[in-house]
Amino acid sequence: MRIAGAILAGGRGARMGGVQKGLFKCFFNRTNRTIIEHLTDEMHKSGLEEIFIVANDPAPLSELWHEIVPDIRPGNGPLGGIEAGLTYVHDNDLADAVLFIPCDMPSVSTHEISKLLESFRSSGDVVSGVCGTGGARQYPICCVVPVLKRREISAAIDNGHLKVARLWNELGAATTAFDNPKALCNINTPRDLELWQKEIG
Repeated sequence: MRIAGAILAGGRGARMGGVQKGLFKCFFNRTNRTIIEHLTDEMHKSGLEEIFIVANDPAPLSELWHEIVPDIRPGNGPLGGIEAGLTYVHDNDLADAVLFIPCDMPSVSTHEISKLLESFRSSGDVVSGVCGTGGARQYPICCVVPVLKRREISAAIDNGHLKVARLWNELGAATTAFDNPKALCNINTPRDLELWQKEIG
C-alpha cells in the first residue's frame, strides 16, 4: 500500500501566545528546527515520500516546503483535519492510506512512526497508538488511516461525533504499543516547551 504522511497543525496556538505550535523552534540533534521540520524529517527517514500539512489557517505555514491542506470544515478538531487529509489524498490519487501525527509532539521519531506503519501493514485497517500497562493511555491522533475510511469520518462529523478515540473504537481499530512515554509528550504552553527542551538537553 502507498502511505502518505500528514502533520495535523489545526490548532490556533491560543495557549502559545497565538503562535502555531508546530512553528516553535527546538534543538534537535544540535540543529535549530521547527517541530514540523523535525516531524517531516522523521517521516522521510521512515520511507514516506508524500508528506503534507493540514491546517485551519494555512497562512502562518506558507514558508514551509510542503503542501498545506486547509480543513474542509474548520472547527471540527483533529477529526476535521483527518477528513481533510484523506480527501486531499483521495482526490489527487496520492496514496492508499495516511499516517497522521499532531504538530505538538516534538519527540516523536522514526521509532514510533515505524511501529505505526508496521502495524498498519499487518492489519490493513485503522491503527492508532497506545502506551502504558495494557495500553492504558491512548494516542488516537497518532494513527494510520486508509483513504477508504473517509466516508465514516465524514459521517461522524455530520453527526457531531468529533472524538477520534470514540470513532476508532467504533470502527474496531487496531492499536500499536509505544514503549517510550517520553516520546509522546505534547507541547501546549511555553512552559511545556521550556521543560521539554531542558529535558533533552
